[in-house]
Amino acid sequence: MLSERKDFLDTGEKTLDRIISELSSTQDIPGITSLLMAAGNTGSTNALDAIEDFLDSDRPQIRSAATEALLHIEDPGAEKLLVKQLEDEENPAVKKTILKTLTAKKSREKTVLEVVNLVKSEKNDQVRGMMYQYLLKNMNYTDVITSLREMLTVETSASNRKIIREAIR
Repeated sequence: MLSERKDFLDTGEKTLDRIISELSSTQDIPGITSLLMAAGNTGSTNALDAIEDFLDSDRPQIRSAATEALLHIEDPGAEKLLVKQLEDEENPAVKKTILKTLTAKKSREKTVLEVVNLVKSEKNDQVRGMMYQYLLKNMNYTDVITSLREMLTVETSASNRKIIREAIR
């Protein structure tokens, strides 16, 4: 039984190695996005470096795919990459993908608090709204409700103010 498990794990690592190898040689966007998703779907932390390389792509579709690929990797390093990308990203569509991925993952308190800080400087109303939705999902963490109350006093978007008001009732 133990040798069967080892064979299965070896096969998984070999598959990931092939995916990473293909990623380094593929040029077309659909191919890259498919391979990024396959790498992330392995759930292996060994895929993190390969995925991270694509977070710097000049193509928003590829950056979005790289952030989505981090969904199934349950490791603090994956969340750290997502938060850093959220902080550095300028494209609202990519930011939305990052937030969808973060919202779908089980969050750690450190990540939630980093998003609390990022929402304060976000200029795009829709992205801020998604940040608030993420924070609502994680209201059980320290200071989230207090922070939302403070944000309500400075939020200019009517729809975002409504999200916050409903959350802190």
